[in-house]
Amino acid sequence: MAKKRITTVKLAYFRSLMSQSAASLTMGSIAALLRENGIGAEICLFERGNPHNLEQIFAAGEVIIIAKPNFKDISEMIKLLQFAKTDKAITHIFFCGPYASLNAESIMEKLGWLDGIIYGLPEMTSLALLRSIQERGRYGFIGLGGGCGVTKKL
Repeated sequence: MAKKRITTVKLAYFRSLMSQSAASLTMGSIAALLRENGIGAEICLFERGNPHNLEQIFAAGEVIIIAKPNFKDISEMIKLLQFAKTDKAITHIFFCGPYASLNAESIMEKLGWLDGIIYGLPEMTSLALLRSIQERGRYGFIGLGGGCGVTKKL
């Protein structure tokens, strides 16, 4: 089987608190590791109530989204990403981060369009997930040991 080329990985998140920096260490470290390994990654900072949030995640070619929801913004993120998934260029959407990990079972139960939840160490797990998609054109359960992996609907 020929390797699948991943055109773009979009790392999407909302700023949790206005008193915090707009940067996300998690998304920044995922982006750095992916780029080091030859996978293009773009960070997308969503703003609450901004109708232009969706424009950030659409690109030429196929797009995989890794999003980091939090308790304050999950409803808005779900609406945005569910709509984005109707676009055929958005091939996969995964959640990561503490909120997604702690609520994985209920999130996966409620969101039929969500492809999976990255738990544990998101950097290495994201890289393993994307390599699996590149090499096999698909992915399954990815367990890296030490409580890291990807859950998905079977």
